[in-house]
Formats: sequence, structure tokens, C-alpha cells
Amino acid sequence: FFLGALVSVAKPMQFIVVTPVNPKQAGPVKRAVLQTINKFKSRGIDINAIKFDREPAINATREEIERALPAEINMTAATGAEPIAERNARSITNTVRSIMADLPFNVRRMLIGELIKYAARRANTLGTSCLPRGVTPLELFTGQKADMNVELRFGFGDYGQAHFAKVSNTMTQRTTGCIALRPVGNVEGSWKFLNLETEKITTRQRFSAQPMPSDVIDRINKMTRYTMPLVEYDAQQVGSGGKVIPAGRVKAI
Repeated sequence: FFLGALVSVAKPMQFIVVTPVNPKQAGPVKRAVLQTINKFKSRGIDINAIKFDREPAINATREEIERALPAEINMTAATGAEPIAERNARSITNTVRSIMADLPFNVRRMLIGELIKYAARRANTLGTSCLPRGVTPLELFTGQKADMNVELRFGFGDYGQAHFAKVSNTMTQRTTGCIALRPVGNVEGSWKFLNLETEKITTRQRFSAQPMPSDVIDRINKMTRYTMPLVEYDAQQVGSGGKVIPAGRVKAI
């Protein structure tokens, strides 16, 4: 777990799945684990073994997970960490930190999960030394090469106008200001966006990137109730409201 998310890595394809969840609550953790398992099963991928950190929430739901998946479950020592997941989590953490440092606005707390998913998506579109040259984890998982015209069309936090699906010849509004979040991964090439008018996350296919005006930056920064301050932080040590907490007591954001 890191930043209130469950990090899963499938070997040998090196595919990363992140699921935002409160690591202290057994129920949500169980659902997150089963959701991750079903994500692989839906692609016809068999899971022979699972390795977990020895988290209390995992221990509390281990029997239910074993019933749902007839696979070998291994737990690390009490103070240990699963090295592959730990290494990938740190890589995603570094990506999240670098993106936050480059944004002109503070990141809303509700968007941290989207930012983590964006970082994981970027990692899955890159090749690794464990795979043949030119092959990516995303390609192995989906069976199709990633369309970089979609994957790299925008970056997290880009501003622009998202087009409504239906338009008319009247004076009705045809676009709305949005912040780009991440690719959806569907065949249409849609992206997730934060609608600045409704303050809700929406999915759109058409989006025209534009320079971000200062009033948009000010508007996002004034959303204090939902904002994580842009500060130097260790992703493993940030709790609710951006409060730094000791390592080993990670809380969901």
C-alpha cells in the first residue's frame, strides 16, 4: 500500500494495477483485491500465486480471498515488504511527486487516485529490462500495442475545452473547461477529465488543449476542502489533509 492505494504487479508481464483504497479497512481491501483478481481473470490470465505484505487488513480477509481464488498465498514477514511491489510502488511514487512539482496548481485530494492511476498507466506503456525489446506490459495485458497518439495526447493536469457528445445549431454551450486526468483505455481513445464547472470527473473523447489562464489556477487552488498542498513530501508519509505522519502508519488520503 502507498498513498492509500493497493499496488499489484503481475509477473512475468510486469503489468501494474493500482486501486485506491483505505488500507486500514478490511472490507474495502478485500474488494480491492478481488477487483484486481477479476481484472486479470477477465483477460483470461490465470493466477497461480499471490504474494502480500503482512497487512492487518489482508490477514483479516485472507480466508475469503483464498475461497475466491484457489491459488497459493504467501505473506511476507511481519516487518518485511514484497520487494517487486515495493520497487514499483516507489517508482510510481516518484512519478507522482515529479508531476505534482511541475503543476501550477495544488492537487485536489479527490484527484490523487486519478494521478496514481495515470502514473501506473505511464509505467505500463514503457518497456522494461525484463521484457523483449519493444514489448510493453500494457501490450501483453491487452494483446494490442498502445496507441501513443492517445496515451501521450495530454498530460495529467493539462487544461482545455472538452466537447460535449451532442451539439446543436443553437447557442447552447458546446464545450466546457476541464483538466485532463488519464486515458480510459477504451477503443474510442477517451480520457478522464475534471469538469471545472461541475467539479466532477467525466469522460470525453474530444478535448482541445489550451494554455491555462491564471483565473483557472486560482479557482482550483481555492478548492481548499479538497486540496492537498503542493509541498515536499514523502508519498508514504502523508495522511489526510497533507499532514505528515510517521512511516509505518500510512493512512488513506
